[in-house]
Amino acid sequence: MAAFRIQDSWGTAKVPRTIPSQKRSRAGDRFASGFSGVRLGSSQSIGPRGFSATNKGMKAEAPYPLPASIRRKLSELRGLIGRLIACHGLVLLGIWLLVAFWIFGLLDYLPARFGADESPRVVRVIMLAILAAGTLALAYHYFWNRWLVRWSDASLALAIEQQHPEFQSALITTVQAASPRAIRQTNKAHEAFEHPMRPGVLALTRSEAEKHIEGIEVRSLVRLRSLQWELAALAAVGAISGVIVLLAPSWTWHWGQRLLALSDAPWPRTSQLGLIGVELDVPPFSNQSVRERYVLPFRDAKIRVPKGASCQLKTWAERLPAPPYDGLTLYYRDTEGNRGRADMRRGSVVGERQSFDLVGPPLESLNDSLTLTLSGGDAKQSNIVLEVVDAPIVVSMGLEVDYPEYLPRSTKTVWGQERLDYRNGIRIPQGTLLSLAIAANKPIVRCEIMQIRSGATQGQLDEVVRIELEQPKSDFVIPIGRLDSNLFAEIRIWDTEGLCSTRVQQYVIAAIEDNPPQVDFVLEGIGTAITEQALLPIRSTIADDYDLNQAWIESIVDDQPNVRRPLTISNQGQANADIDLKALREAGENTPKVGSVLALMVSATDYLHSDEASHIGRSTPIQLSVVTPDQLLVILERRELAMRARLEQIIGELGQLRDLLLIMNRPPETNPEVADETDEDPEVRRNRLLLLRAQQADAQADKSGGELRGVSTEIAQIVAELINNRVDSKDRRDRLEQKIQKPMADLLTKKWEPFAKVIERLETEVIGPEPDQIKRRLEQTVEQNNAIIAELNAILSDMIDIQDFNEVIDMVRGMLEDQNQVLERTKEEQKKRLLELLK
Repeated sequence: MAAFRIQDSWGTAKVPRTIPSQKRSRAGDRFASGFSGVRLGSSQSIGPRGFSATNKGMKAEAPYPLPASIRRKLSELRGLIGRLIACHGLVLLGIWLLVAFWIFGLLDYLPARFGADESPRVVRVIMLAILAAGTLALAYHYFWNRWLVRWSDASLALAIEQQHPEFQSALITTVQAASPRAIRQTNKAHEAFEHPMRPGVLALTRSEAEKHIEGIEVRSLVRLRSLQWELAALAAVGAISGVIVLLAPSWTWHWGQRLLALSDAPWPRTSQLGLIGVELDVPPFSNQSVRERYVLPFRDAKIRVPKGASCQLKTWAERLPAPPYDGLTLYYRDTEGNRGRADMRRGSVVGERQSFDLVGPPLESLNDSLTLTLSGGDAKQSNIVLEVVDAPIVVSMGLEVDYPEYLPRSTKTVWGQERLDYRNGIRIPQGTLLSLAIAANKPIVRCEIMQIRSGATQGQLDEVVRIELEQPKSDFVIPIGRLDSNLFAEIRIWDTEGLCSTRVQQYVIAAIEDNPPQVDFVLEGIGTAITEQALLPIRSTIADDYDLNQAWIESIVDDQPNVRRPLTISNQGQANADIDLKALREAGENTPKVGSVLALMVSATDYLHSDEASHIGRSTPIQLSVVTPDQLLVILERRELAMRARLEQIIGELGQLRDLLLIMNRPPETNPEVADETDEDPEVRRNRLLLLRAQQADAQADKSGGELRGVSTEIAQIVAELINNRVDSKDRRDRLEQKIQKPMADLLTKKWEPFAKVIERLETEVIGPEPDQIKRRLEQTVEQNNAIIAELNAILSDMIDIQDFNEVIDMVRGMLEDQNQVLERTKEEQKKRLLELLK
């Protein structure tokens, strides 16, 4: 009888092999190779639902059925083997799941613990796939594959005989005799011949097997050491898992969520990083010395910044490692794939929170979007997006204007409300109601405008007007108000994302100035002093760019209140009136007294801001001193004396003019200037000297003519003042009019004007081919000059006579004043004496 060795987990035995031609089951081979290391053949099988002891057909057909005791032992062994297989598979599956769970957790956590990014979801999906693949492999190898293995009774009998050699192959022989294959062979043998010894031998063998089978302990047939080691390993893994769960329940729960639920929640870090925002400059207005800044917060690690702006990134960190590992590093990547890094600057510390900021590259003059990663300690914050967008800007500007009502009336043109496109150098009439129509490149929520007007105070310059829009709009209107002067407007706008324009846009609107009325005011026939009964002839001319509203005379006596008297304005802008102080006194009005000072001024207003005093045109004030008639005469006499001195000077200058003409008329041989011995031609020298003398004569004639007219005007003014001040001095007035003013006016008209024209033509006539004709012309000019001097001497003699007469009057006036002083002293002395007598 051949024999073979079975080696498995339960031991090693030498088993007789009674059926050399038995074919092995393929499933049994797979199980045996995976579990016991050998291949076992059998005609009986372990089905998917359990282990069957014998084939049912065997009872009916087998002539040598398997005894019940043997069948029971074989069934117990088969059940024990099944339970061991199940326990072995479950233990290995538990070890695999726990070990894989914690190993994958460490692989996912450790990179983050040292500052790397969390693993992406795809990595955890791969981990789940590996976990599922390992589980399926174990289930297939230790459950499904072994579940399909068919353990035959013969194989089990061999395993028993391997441990118990006392059976001497009786058990295996009995089992094989009862197998279906043995039955088929027996049937074939019956057909051929039947060995007479076979039934007896099999009966003895079965009896021997039944005798020993009862003493067999099934549990002693298996070796549990490997299973115990596996259970110990499972217990150790389970204990370690329990400790980890107790010590780090949040870590375990977090990893379970990340692995099983594929959550993207980041691992908790020792260091904590946070984003504050991006700080940007607010473009300043032109008169602002302090620069303002504003902070944009991050929203879901994303932020938008204006294109071309330079910003400052602000972050914070907590529980960083000890130096020198306590810094923050910023990694950046632009849309083109360019990468870089920058170390952030440490800022202030508040509690446990350390602030960090970054100024400069890559945040300087941003023109491309950036993807940022912030790293510090074991913490890292990735996928921070700085998106570059267009800054809000005014793309077009319009002006909504409402012109003043008086413009159509005064300019005879069509005015009203209209909308104008802004352009450089635009000019709008002063007084127009103005609004700015702004069109932006995106919806705007706030507009800030600074208005600088010509003539504004510093306080007004510093005022910034903030306009909050009710709804975000890209087109809106800003009311400016009345355009009083040139307007310099600076505008900056804010969009819905909190971005401010990167520059202040400036607009200049020039006002077509409506000047106050121009008032020219004179008092005809009135000087600086008047009497109480004077007549004041007011003559004024008023002009304005547009319409005149009203005009009036303002008079102030000393410190008394201002008195207004209306003036009527003609179509030509003339506003004339006469103020009769005598008539006003008789009417009971308050008039200036002797010793008072009267100030007169003509004022006018137009329709621009007619309710304000800032647009009133006023003439130059004229101050008049109120004097007595005698004091006025003294003033006029002094002025007349001044005119006499000026007339004497004019007569002297005309004498010099006559001498100059005589020199020009000398013959060349008697003229020492011409006869001087020089290399110059005498004729050329004579012509040059004649031209020079003619120019001197013309200049002298112009000067003397102007002075004569001034004397004549002053004398006429003195006469008018005598009349307007109602001074009773008819003889003085007649002398001034008949002997001075009228003769001088006739002289200027009849003699001086022809004489001046002749002198003016001398410059072109003295140099000519006919010296005799020039000589005659000069002689006639000298005669005219002598005639003028003669008449002026006559007028001067009358002024001297008048001056002498005035000196007599002054002497008499002085005597009267001395007499009055003596009388006053006499009265005072008499009062003193009476008071002494009364004492």
